[in-house]
Amino acid sequence: MAINSSKKTQSEPESLCIIKEKNPKLRLIGIDANTKTEGDVIAFQEHLNSLGLSGTSVGPTTVKRRMVTVQNSKAGKLAMDEEDYLITLKPEYGGKYLIADPMVGFSQGAFDPNRTLPDIDNPSDHYPVGATLRAL
Repeated sequence: MAINSSKKTQSEPESLCIIKEKNPKLRLIGIDANTKTEGDVIAFQEHLNSLGLSGTSVGPTTVKRRMVTVQNSKAGKLAMDEEDYLITLKPEYGGKYLIADPMVGFSQGAFDPNRTLPDIDNPSDHYPVGATLRAL
């Protein structure tokens, strides 16, 4: 299903028109937004909203203790941040899906703040973010 980018719905931000024009079959975007603070998360969600996009908010998606790093200010510190998101168009701007049941990892269970990543079961320093897409 292509999105007709020549027709604006409501009062679309110009940047959303560009997104839809360049990605006419947009369904879902996955992103590591590097949001490190609660303020960053709020600003990121506000930015998505201003673009006519909707994103998941699942809490921390990375728990890691930085050991050896070229960034000396990060060495030895525990990082527990909400950085990873799934994003889609809002229905009022032509989106065809709702993001439902967002999850961290591969289940509905909460992440383990005592489990630093990467580890034997998760070779990345980020948990995967999953969700169900519900067609409108």
